[in-house]
Amino acid sequence: MDAIAKRNYNALRTFYFFFYISVAAVSPYINLYFKKIGLTGTQIGTIAAAGPVVILFAQPLWGFVADKTKQARQLLSFAILMAMITNIFFIFFQNFAALILVSIIFTFFSTPIIPLADTAALEFVGSNKLSYGKIRLWGSVGFAAFVTLIGKVTHNFGLLWIFPIYAFVMVINVILSFRIPKYQSHLEYRFIHGLTILRKNHRFILFLLGVFLLMATGTANVVYFGIYIDQLGGSTTLLGFAWMIAAISEIPIFLYADKIFQKVNPLQCLIAAAVASMFRWYVYTLITNPILLIFLQPLHAVGFGCYYLGAIHFIRQESPPGWMATGQTLFWAVAFGLSAITGSFFGGVIYQKYHSVAAVYAIASIVAFVSAILFLLATKIHKQNNDVLRETG
Repeated sequence: MDAIAKRNYNALRTFYFFFYISVAAVSPYINLYFKKIGLTGTQIGTIAAAGPVVILFAQPLWGFVADKTKQARQLLSFAILMAMITNIFFIFFQNFAALILVSIIFTFFSTPIIPLADTAALEFVGSNKLSYGKIRLWGSVGFAAFVTLIGKVTHNFGLLWIFPIYAFVMVINVILSFRIPKYQSHLEYRFIHGLTILRKNHRFILFLLGVFLLMATGTANVVYFGIYIDQLGGSTTLLGFAWMIAAISEIPIFLYADKIFQKVNPLQCLIAAAVASMFRWYVYTLITNPILLIFLQPLHAVGFGCYYLGAIHFIRQESPPGWMATGQTLFWAVAFGLSAITGSFFGGVIYQKYHSVAAVYAIASIVAFVSAILFLLATKIHKQNNDVLRETG
C-alpha cells in the first residue's frame, strides 16, 4: 500500500470509528427517552416508523443529486452538518406531533451518510484490493468503546444528554468527512429498468423477502430493547453495556470476513443470521433478570454481522454488470425502509396491546424463522438467472 492509499485507508477507518460513536449516542437510548417523557408504545412505534418512510423517498433523491452534481463527498459533509443541527431540535419538543416532524427532517439528512461513506469505502477497497470488513470493523470499535460511557452519562445526568453528545461528535465527523478519498457516486441508476431486470432473478426476490422479515425483527429490537431493559428493572448503564457487548461481538466477523466467505456463501451466512436471531428473540421472552440479557448479546455477531456482510456479498454476486447500484438501493429501501417501518410500527402496536416487550420478541422469533426458510429456498434456485439478466441488461 503506497502512502496515499494508506492515508485514505486511515481516513476511512477514522471516519467509521467516530461516526458510529454518534450512532452509539442516540440509537440505543432515544426510544427509552421517548418513553420517559410520556409517549405511548404506539406513539414511539409511529415515530420510529416515520424515519424509514423518509428513507424510501430520500435515498434515491440523494443518490440522484450525488451523481448529477459529481459532488458526493461534499454532499456527505453537508448531510452530516444538517443531521447535527436538526438533532438538536429534539431537545426543545416533547409533544408527539412535533417529535414526528423533527424525526422526519433528521432522517432526511442522516439517511445518505452511511450509503455515501460505504460507496467511498467500497470503491477504495475495490481499486486497492483491500477488505471492506477491516475498514467497517472500526465502526463497531467506536460504538463499543463509547456506548457504555454514554449510558453512564445518561444514568447520572439524564437521557436528554444524548442529543448534545451526538451533536459534538458530529462536528468531528464533519471535519473527518473532508479527509475521505474523493470518489464518483455510484448511487444513480435507471431505477425502473433496474427493477425490471432484477425482478427476473427469483433468488434476489426471495433474498429481499427474507431481508424484509429479518430486518423487521432487528428494527423492533433496536427500538424496544432499551424499553425492555427498563421494564425488567435495568439501568441505562446496563443498556449501554449490553450494546457494547453486541458491538464488540461484530468485530471478529468484520475482521475475518474474507476468510469466512472462502468457506461459506452469502445465503448460508444469511440463514445463520436468521436462525441466530430466532433463537435470541425467543430466549429474550424467557428472561426476567435484565443482567441475563448480556449473555445473549454475542449472538449479535451472527444475527447482524453475518446478515450485513452476507447481504452485501449477495448483492455483488447476484446483480448483473451495471446494476449493482440498483441492487444496493433496493436492499436499502427494503432493509432500512419497508422492514424498518413494519418492525417499528407493529412492534409498537404489539407492545401497546400486551404492555410487554416480551410479546414483541415472541412474534419476532417466529418472523425470523420464516426469513430463514426464505433464505433456504433461495439456495435451491440455480444462479442461471444471471445469464439471462446479463443478456437482457
